[in-house]
Amino acid sequence: MHFKNYLRLAALSSALFFQSCGDDDGPKDITMPEITISGITEGDEVWNTIKLEATATDDIAVAKIELYVDNELITSDETSASIIKAWDTNDVEDGAHTIKAVATDRSGNIAETKINLMVLNTLITISTPERTLANEHSGYVFLSDENGGIIGTELLENNGLITIKNNEFNGETFYLTEAYSNSGTLVLRTFSEINRGSDWTASSLLANNDTDEKAPAVDHILINFENAETGYYYQLFTSTGFYFKKTGNSDKIIAFYDDDITLYVNKFNANNELTASHYFNDIEYTQLVDLSLVKDSPKSVTLDREGKISSMKLYGFNDGDRSHMYTTTFRTNSETNTLYYLDGIFDNYMIHFQQNSSKFLYEQITYGVEGMKYLLDDYTSSLHNLEYEFKTDKVSYNSTGDFDLMDLVLKGNSESTTSNWHFIVPANNEGEIILLDLPELLSDYPQPSKGSSYDGYEFVNVNGYEETLSLLESSTSLNNLKDGGHVYINQYYGF
Repeated sequence: MHFKNYLRLAALSSALFFQSCGDDDGPKDITMPEITISGITEGDEVWNTIKLEATATDDIAVAKIELYVDNELITSDETSASIIKAWDTNDVEDGAHTIKAVATDRSGNIAETKINLMVLNTLITISTPERTLANEHSGYVFLSDENGGIIGTELLENNGLITIKNNEFNGETFYLTEAYSNSGTLVLRTFSEINRGSDWTASSLLANNDTDEKAPAVDHILINFENAETGYYYQLFTSTGFYFKKTGNSDKIIAFYDDDITLYVNKFNANNELTASHYFNDIEYTQLVDLSLVKDSPKSVTLDREGKISSMKLYGFNDGDRSHMYTTTFRTNSETNTLYYLDGIFDNYMIHFQQNSSKFLYEQITYGVEGMKYLLDDYTSSLHNLEYEFKTDKVSYNSTGDFDLMDLVLKGNSESTTSNWHFIVPANNEGEIILLDLPELLSDYPQPSKGSSYDGYEFVNVNGYEETLSLLESSTSLNNLKDGGHVYINQYYGF
């Protein structure tokens, strides 16, 4: 009897055991949590301190939520399904970084999401070429906010590299001003709408006209001339810009670049008509010019415009080298709108027009000789209608003309110092220029109080101020941009 009871108890225990095992094999939690990052989006540009926020949900419960920067844990929370972290982006280098949020539920299921950002704490990086500053000149650069307040100031040095940061400035764009001082005169050039994170090449400004940079080596060579034809005169050009007019066979000392001892010669009759041309490229050793060889027939190109032109020149150059350009023909105060050139001598040609009066200048540069024309049909309808007004902390202006940018020059004078301030801004019909604060180290110079001049620039193969500004970022001056192969129109008006 006792043995039977024992068997019944064993059977019941076995049944309970297998029932328990069956319960453990029930449905498992395999549902992944969901997690999102808010406040930032893919590809955002960020700087200074930003808020990182992530929120997770799960069908049962979230056990833990974590935030990572470039796979390095910066914070976690096991008590909440959301997390917030103030992240100082200055803790990482500028450039691309990845924010990752990870959620884990109570069953160990893990989900993650990522967002890629671009950190831009460096406002600008400025390179100064070897001869940015001339002798006796001091150079500075400063950044200003939308109200004209100083963001940062640095001293310019030749062959240098400057980075400017300001953790308290949260703007996306700012003003950049280059300032060059010498003997009581301060020349400033301010560019508006500079983007955070830009690279910039410092301009030369005053140094453009007074520099210790060595010019290309020049040789002065005594050239013998022979076989000049009676009743004719000759125009002679070298790539140094050396030009003279001669008759007869007298010798002449001529300035040549030592790597380009060549001569372009035009022949004119007594009626000032060009009759022939020749390019001498073999005089380095002979030092002899036989003018009887000036008999090549030039081609011509005529400007489709009537009326007198102040100046019109056609230049030839090779291999894109505009430092070695030959004047093939030029006209000054002439109603003859035809230019001449020898075909097959140069790779490219540049045409330079100027129309000017005492306070007005129209200037145009185009490349090639096909379709030569004024790019602006009526150069007299222009900037004479510019109006401006000085206010407490700004200058308002109203201008006409369709240009990529304008250069409004304002002038200030004190008993011992002068400031000439160029404001480079988009050419709008109406606008305002903020009168920026000067850094403490330039506080002895006066703020501008009157207008001096106005230039409007239209770069035909560039679309608007933003594209022009991108070219200026890598140019050492606006003049270099004009000479850099870009077709452009410039209209100047002096107040």
